[in-house]
Amino acid sequence: MSGDGYPASSARRGVGARGRGNAARTLARSHACSGSGSGSGSGSCRGSCSGSGIGIGIGIGIGIGIGDDRSMQDDSDPRIHSPAAERNRAPILAQLQRLLPPRGSALEIASGGGQHAAHFAAGLPQWRWQPSDGDARAQASIAAWCAGLPNVLAPITLDVMAPAWPGVPATVDAIFCANLIHIAPWPCCGALMRGAARHLGDGGLLLTYGPYLEDAVETAESNLAFDAELRRRHPDWGLRRIEDVAAQAAAAGLRLRERVAMPANNLLLAWARPS
Repeated sequence: MSGDGYPASSARRGVGARGRGNAARTLARSHACSGSGSGSGSGSCRGSCSGSGIGIGIGIGIGIGIGDDRSMQDDSDPRIHSPAAERNRAPILAQLQRLLPPRGSALEIASGGGQHAAHFAAGLPQWRWQPSDGDARAQASIAAWCAGLPNVLAPITLDVMAPAWPGVPATVDAIFCANLIHIAPWPCCGALMRGAARHLGDGGLLLTYGPYLEDAVETAESNLAFDAELRRRHPDWGLRRIEDVAAQAAAAGLRLRERVAMPANNLLLAWARPS
């Protein structure tokens, strides 16, 4: 599996909010994308990618039985606990604090259980954080994790594949999406880029996190194994070449501004409009 193990968010199931629900209904971090014929996503694809017909559940672990995040969870606690999110939230936050300005508004796509939202919002107190996920259980978990944080809005349902994203502000300063692109049908990637281009304000960043393939970089054995397992689970999933993702971004008017190597063979990619 990849360094993190598996996606911590449930948005993969839908791509995003509706994708997840719809990603699971989006499976697309469990979190599918319409038009793909398959219903899976990373957490927010169906939740964020509608029309997949496959719902992953909350997080890949929960949705497809890989690294089930619920094993140590108290049934009376609505919060979903993801070991992967627990491990990677601090290094991701450190990069967000470096890359983002002191204040702004952010949309998180395929938020999953909400551990990232809670941690990032607490570490970026001058940012208004809008989580999204298509899975009802994930939304309840997000609300529980973020209770008491004044800068976190109520989670919304978001279908990444939709031509418009109702409920999302016309302009945001940043969009964060973790572990969605590889756990969703490929069309979700282009839809994510187009949606980000519609909603990012001047100087805004789309930040995508997860494992990728790179032509000039040898792929870690753990990522090769994770890719094989994803493709075994669903033919429309799998690690994506950064070069292919960059082509989808370019078609939407975005370019790769920065590549940040992260723990466990993951990358944080910052996408923006050309200066």
